[in-house]
Amino acid sequence: MRCWIWFRRRLNSIFRRDALDTALADEIAYHLDQLSAEFQHEGMSEADAIAAARRAFGPAGSIREACRDERKVRWLEELVQDSRFALRSFALTPTFTFAVVVTLALGVGANTAFFSTAYSILFKALPYRDPDRLVSLEGGLAGVGPVTSLRTISQAADYAGYLAGVGVDLRNGGEPVRVPAASATWNLLRVLGGRPLMGRWFVEGDERPGHVGAVVLSYPAWRDRFGSDPGVIGRRISLNERPFEIVGVMAPGFAFPTAEAELWLPVRIDSRAVGDMWGGANLFAIGRLHDGVSAEQAQAELAPVVNRIRRMFPWRMPDAWGADAHVLPLNLAATRSVRPKLFALAGGALLLLLIACGNVANLLLARTVRREREFRTREALGAGRARLARQLMTENLLVAVAGCAAGGCAAWLVLRMLPWLLPPGTPRLDEAVLPGPALYAFAALALLLTMAVFGLAPLLWMARQPRGSGPGRGASHTRNGSRMALVLVGGQLALATTLMIGAGLMGRTMLRLGSVETGIRTAGMVTARVSAGPSVCRGFTQCLRFFESMAEELSAHAGVRSVNWANLAPLEREISAVSVAIEDHPTAPNAPAYVLWNVAATPGYFRALGVPLLQGRLFTDADRSATEPVAVIGARMARRFWPGQSAIGKRLRPMSDREWRTVVGVVGDVEQYALTGYPSWIDGVEYVPLAQALPRTNAGVQLIALIESSDPSAAAASLPQWVRSSHDGVVASRVQTLDAIRADSVTDQRSTAWLLALFAAIGLLLGISGVHGVVSHRIGQQTREIGIRIALGARVGRIVWTVIQQTGLASAAGLAIGIAAAFGLSRFLRSLMFGVTEHDALIFAGCPIVLLLTAVAAATWPAMRAARVDPAVTLREQ
Repeated sequence: MRCWIWFRRRLNSIFRRDALDTALADEIAYHLDQLSAEFQHEGMSEADAIAAARRAFGPAGSIREACRDERKVRWLEELVQDSRFALRSFALTPTFTFAVVVTLALGVGANTAFFSTAYSILFKALPYRDPDRLVSLEGGLAGVGPVTSLRTISQAADYAGYLAGVGVDLRNGGEPVRVPAASATWNLLRVLGGRPLMGRWFVEGDERPGHVGAVVLSYPAWRDRFGSDPGVIGRRISLNERPFEIVGVMAPGFAFPTAEAELWLPVRIDSRAVGDMWGGANLFAIGRLHDGVSAEQAQAELAPVVNRIRRMFPWRMPDAWGADAHVLPLNLAATRSVRPKLFALAGGALLLLLIACGNVANLLLARTVRREREFRTREALGAGRARLARQLMTENLLVAVAGCAAGGCAAWLVLRMLPWLLPPGTPRLDEAVLPGPALYAFAALALLLTMAVFGLAPLLWMARQPRGSGPGRGASHTRNGSRMALVLVGGQLALATTLMIGAGLMGRTMLRLGSVETGIRTAGMVTARVSAGPSVCRGFTQCLRFFESMAEELSAHAGVRSVNWANLAPLEREISAVSVAIEDHPTAPNAPAYVLWNVAATPGYFRALGVPLLQGRLFTDADRSATEPVAVIGARMARRFWPGQSAIGKRLRPMSDREWRTVVGVVGDVEQYALTGYPSWIDGVEYVPLAQALPRTNAGVQLIALIESSDPSAAAASLPQWVRSSHDGVVASRVQTLDAIRADSVTDQRSTAWLLALFAAIGLLLGISGVHGVVSHRIGQQTREIGIRIALGARVGRIVWTVIQQTGLASAAGLAIGIAAAFGLSRFLRSLMFGVTEHDALIFAGCPIVLLLTAVAAATWPAMRAARVDPAVTLREQ
């Protein structure tokens, strides 16, 4: 009850303030009237009685203030007063207010957007049951045979298998379309935890071959391709011209292994197909740790498990196979590729925020110094230092709130632009672009940080001013504010230097990537993924004949000079590797097998891409399945394995095959995987005739068409329609030019370079504007001094040099700190850099020099303008 009474009184004190003040005034007047009446009754005159009553009652103003203090809301009243005063003050200086709010919005918006994005992608819990118990198996233990064996052997975790990037031709009553899919073992949903929206997930029997396949739809596929039909369960559809039955629809938000997968197919496990079972790495493993089992215990279990699986292979595997297998938390494994980039961008956004705070601090400090006469006058009239500091804090709070509100709007816009700013393959990007608790939490954190950073400078300046200085005597103390402003400018330039060096490293990386010689002629080349179903590609011979005839038909089109086929397109960062034995280079029993990059192509492949023949011969149409298996290798591989001798006639053999391939030619080196080179575990490159390496399957085949055309844009636009109209059951997808593929292969580096360049440009602009503003303010405060020095004969050049020297020293100190900080930022960029060391001397020396010269130039103009003033006019104005 007492609490309610206390709370009600506080509310009345806030919302009924005028009524309470009126009642208080009436009560004081009543007491004065009573005292006056008593004194008059004793014989005093009316005037003497009123004076005596006032003396007896005491100071009414002090009593009135004491009664108001008893309401315990004085702090709120003063806050309202300070806020009104601050709003009027900011309204009188709209240019200053606009500059402060926009500066804060830039820093807060970028900082909030990228930090909330980094949180959503890197640290937000995965949308599965007990996500901290999910692990990914890394290190090369992959494939249908190894993963399915791991499921039955492991006692530490429940493992499941999956494969991303599986494309299928979907026919649902109309023309077939190519859709992204994923393969999974029947226990994947049990491992992840969850349940379908409708129907069921796979069961163990779905993995067995020989019956109608089961398929599970994603929620977006059910909504967009099937119109959210509630009766879709049990419907038959055609995938790669094979019948499949829809058995389930997953709930919204389920997106494993990637958000692009529109449907899931069960992994087919057929122990009779030895090559498919043990010959490829086409299945990866994730697991759920059993209760009471730690990740360290699961890691310790791997060594004996790997030894058992190694002995299950139909052929002898090296003793080192699977030795580097290790478990990794699933969240870390899913975001490992983007982690350094996001940390670098979040760090850049934080530096930009600090630069913005430094700029605002300088603006507020200059404003505070200009108001020194006002503060001295208020202090002389009885205002304490705490009261003046509270006024400044209120103004800073209002500025911070306005800037952070504008920054929140800017963050929302940045989040909407993220799909264009970050590469499409960024994991969990769809979750990052949705405003959520992380966005609001980081906005609140940014508000507190900005308050702490830029609000500190004016308060420190005020605290350093001596007490007792009268109004108009603060001019001698402005040097303290000027020195503090120079310190802030040095800090801004330090942060801008860090950003510029990071942007410089990525910019030089892009220049290096742009000058990489891939060994491939990209001009005039168009690529397309052509998938042929069993109706036109049943069996090895029929399939080969179909693709050869299709190449002839495409070559007859106007502008098409040649058409060739390959198993992959250059520079698309798709893995095509095979473990091989090299005849005269046997490996030790405990050493891993050699791994070669494998390209299966038609004979015209080399001429179309401009790959030169260095030794021997290329493929011919005579190299068929019935002739001796042959291979062409890259020059780098030839130099490695047969230095100083000819590689022609040497032999190599895939580990899953019994036939040896004879090397018949050596060609120039080609960057097939990416501009940054092949993965480190690739030992060489081999090319084999497509007529000898076409997959022997009845389930259809997908190949890459390499079309050489005089008008690649027109060829790319017309190819899908021509394929649909000419060949039922054949789908052409991902039609693009090789120039576009090359450009897309460096999206990670390009997006990072552009974002850091944007941060650096804004930081440089803020830093230079800070230098210019501080120098202008210093000169404005020293106008009288400059006028006296000029009147006494000081040379203009000497005055300008003094100003530049002071600015240059502060800038140089800031640049030195920025260089040291840039060493830390470059560590996060290391994985994205190419052809540039993380401590590149040109960037680490050039960027600070450019920034220093720019800062000196920004200080020179106001200094020269001040040195040209008429000393007589200046002294008369002062």
